[in-house]
Amino acid sequence: MRTWRVLLLIVALWPWTAVAAPSRRAARRASPIHPLVNLRFAYWQYGFPGELKILTDAAREFAQQHEGVTVRIQPCQWDDADVLIRKWTREAGGGQYPPEVAAKYVPDMTIIRERWLEIHPEGLTALDGHITEAEQAQFLEAPLERARRDGKLLGLPWMIRGRALFYRQDLFQKANLEAPGSLGGLQATARRLADAPSVYGFGLPARLDDDGPETFLTYLWAHGGRLCDDKGRLNLTSPEATRALEYMVALVAEKGLTQPEALTWSQDDVERAFQLGRLAMVIGRSPLILTLDTRAPDLRYGVERLPSRSKAFAQIDVDYLAVMATTSQPELCARFLLLLLSDKYARRLSMVGGLPARKNLLRELLSSRDEKLKPFLDRLEKAHTVPCRNWEKLREAVNHALYLALSGREAPRDALRIAQEAAQAGRAPASEAETARPPPSEVPR
Repeated sequence: MRTWRVLLLIVALWPWTAVAAPSRRAARRASPIHPLVNLRFAYWQYGFPGELKILTDAAREFAQQHEGVTVRIQPCQWDDADVLIRKWTREAGGGQYPPEVAAKYVPDMTIIRERWLEIHPEGLTALDGHITEAEQAQFLEAPLERARRDGKLLGLPWMIRGRALFYRQDLFQKANLEAPGSLGGLQATARRLADAPSVYGFGLPARLDDDGPETFLTYLWAHGGRLCDDKGRLNLTSPEATRALEYMVALVAEKGLTQPEALTWSQDDVERAFQLGRLAMVIGRSPLILTLDTRAPDLRYGVERLPSRSKAFAQIDVDYLAVMATTSQPELCARFLLLLLSDKYARRLSMVGGLPARKNLLRELLSSRDEKLKPFLDRLEKAHTVPCRNWEKLREAVNHALYLALSGREAPRDALRIAQEAAQAGRAPASEAETARPPPSEVPR
């Protein structure tokens, strides 16, 4: 009983940001009538200017359209997301407390990382019965299908981040170089522009248990490979996987070509180093455009599509809008999410680095003259994303191979074979002693 009281006290003190109910005149025009319905949205903040106003404006419009409905926005920090999502989905899927108690502190809606869709599916509402096939058809296929589990749609794509090659135009013009379109060209150009320790030719994030696996996927797809075979089984011993890891090892092995200690660098780290002018090139995410334009306005840079050894490709990662299973208003929640993803608000989201989730907005942006955004939009409809199944286990295997190869303990082919065999046998990738990280680099991050 005491635990229940504590939970209710937490709910009472939770600082939800209420969006004002519509005026009486607006309420009379609104339809249908929902007597005193409060929807709660836990929003993990990205730190982009104006992002919270997108939510509050949409909530205010939704309240005007639905008499008696109030949407409350709770700004939250991503550092707390993993713990809270686990707690909320555990309760939503049948946890420690009765549903009527859990519903008082679990929000109705939130944002879910794509990897969490696989970990916590039982705590989410399937949206198929609340969003029509015609409405689903308006979204890009790749990010939407990533949100399906066992045929159920568990989320709608919200923040789509693409990847492209960022390069310093001043260095390229001085050296009379063009942005490379191939992996061989990337390596040769990085070698030409490297002037370590002042400037490194290329930034390579391979931090263990962080961005390393996604970086490996970039080069695997650039070589025309796949992480899993047609039956969904891990396939680290393919020729394409070997060539991808050999390429990464070659970049790291040449002194000054990449920043030191690549195994300790995250994606955020290399993007920060590029912003500071310490890297000539980096594969960056689409929000980096806004960061550079606002925080490094004097930095002259260009953006080109991802270099490739075979055919051109696109790579994205996605955060999804989701409805918790504990909500008593799944239909209203689904309607609010669709409003958030309407063109009116999606255009504003694209201004802070989010790529379009709807087909019509993609066509609109492709026809624009924004040369920095176009490399992210090319092939977006068929973009690669992380594997849908068993991604956490696959990440462990890739981390294992990266550690063995980039630390020089094993040749790339052997590192991939060892990681594959360990994953198949269900063994832990490596001990804590084996994965101890080297001291921080002298390059500022």
